[in-house]
Amino acid sequence: MRKYVFAMIIALILILGACSNSSNKTDGAADDYPSKQIRYIVPYGPGGLSDVTARVLERVVRENDLLDEAFTVTKIDGASAGNGMTEVRDAKADGHTLLHHHTSFIAHELSGVRDWGFEEFTPVASLFEVPGVILTTTGKYDTLEEWIEDVKNNKGETTFAGSSIGGSTHLFAAQILEEIGISDDFNYVGYGSGGDVTTAMLGGEDNVAAAPLPLNLS
Repeated sequence: MRKYVFAMIIALILILGACSNSSNKTDGAADDYPSKQIRYIVPYGPGGLSDVTARVLERVVRENDLLDEAFTVTKIDGASAGNGMTEVRDAKADGHTLLHHHTSFIAHELSGVRDWGFEEFTPVASLFEVPGVILTTTGKYDTLEEWIEDVKNNKGETTFAGSSIGGSTHLFAAQILEEIGISDDFNYVGYGSGGDVTTAMLGGEDNVAAAPLPLNLS
């Protein structure tokens, strides 16, 4: 697939845990951690950035015997990542339920996707910095300028695919296209996961897409 790469970072993949406070004690001392299976929640479907990077982390943990208990990646997608986020938010704050997420969890409240935000979580670690691309299927357009001209000549008819409304790819695309001056001339389609975006693009359903790297194109 032909890619148009912009020099900007659109996602910081984070490990987040349910918040704890003075009235919410954890199970046992830190030197006893982990005391049971760790559920590592990915709030997006298979094949996208979150799935790919979570699997890399799981493999590193397993191959290097970093934990004495099982470290299990669990995908709970839907509701623009809200289902997985809610699962972790409502879990006991004992460090055994973690969320694998990125910058979109900061923007969800501001964009009206949900009425609560990142304050519900405790950041644990920043894992990856990920560049963003605008891409199209081979032969669709030879340059970004060709797509811009198509948008201007067919206002409201061209589509722009991304993983979710209010997500990092949506914000990345909005910033770029606002500067270009065509942000109101096309239809943004949020698919819920990067894997679904790839499938839609390969099926010719959309003109271009915003996506993070790495893309799972296998």
